[in-house]
Amino acid sequence: SQALQMNMMVKEPFPFAMLGLVHVDNSVTQYRPIGERETIAMSVSFDNLRDHAQGQQFDFVTTVKSQDDVIWEGVSTYLARGKKPASNASNKNKPRPATVKPMVDEEGTHAVFEVPEDIGRRYAFISGDFNLIHLHPLSARAFGFPKAIAHGMWSKAKCLAMMGELPDACTAEVSFKLPIFLPSEVELIAESLAKLESSDDSCNFGLYSAKNDKPHLAGVVKLISED
Repeated sequence: SQALQMNMMVKEPFPFAMLGLVHVDNSVTQYRPIGERETIAMSVSFDNLRDHAQGQQFDFVTTVKSQDDVIWEGVSTYLARGKKPASNASNKNKPRPATVKPMVDEEGTHAVFEVPEDIGRRYAFISGDFNLIHLHPLSARAFGFPKAIAHGMWSKAKCLAMMGELPDACTAEVSFKLPIFLPSEVELIAESLAKLESSDDSCNFGLYSAKNDKPHLAGVVKLISED
């Protein structure tokens, strides 16, 4: 999906500069597992351009099909920093809810771990996302960051992997809060995936700075029907 997104970003009609875009929200829905040797069709579309207090936001919508069946969907929301829009009702975003560090769930996952300085470069080769804000302190400073920051999707994937085996059909949503400056020490606090016993249940998780408890990521896993 990232390769298709990057291909769209470098085309002339794309309205923003690719370098410096910030990934702020992500939602992935898997309707069933994708087989290791399964042939799929993947498409990405640009959608939902809207004003933001710091510039403009837009979505990349990814759809994965096996023949005619949709088996995976994703929405990646990006912020393009720029001139602030005129202050009128249509331009005002709802404030992002504050994220308070929860108590540790004894039945869930709790871990403190190091995020190495080179994780941005390593993940770039896996994901195809070579945005300069992730690669080196010098290149990150050109876009207003004092150090390189970890990819949001790396932090999401790391949390989910540490939480255990996800259901075959589920949605995993995250909001990326404060950037993870590299290197860092972070703390994962997650509810138990065992809570996902019905389509009404959800499992919350969050990633926080081990230094000052400020939030890096807030997420939720929701069980969905396989029908």
